[in-house]
Amino acid sequence: MNMDPAVIKAFAPTGTLRASINLGNPILANRDAASGEPYGVSVDLARAFAQHIWVCRSSLSYSTRRASPSKP
Repeated sequence: MNMDPAVIKAFAPTGTLRASINLGNPILANRDAASGEPYGVSVDLARAFAQHIWVCRSSLSYSTRRASPSKP
């Protein structure tokens, strides 16, 4: 599937999709106790979207929504 380059540029202007993962809502994301890696619906959606638009993904995890910066 060909993706419009403008869409890719809008979501990943540097070629990497930056996903902010809010660990404050355990229904959406959690941190694995053994590896420390985040997992859950939010992580899966970010991974799938990055694969769909053919870019790399970088996840930044925050303990709460308020801890996440409004802009990168």
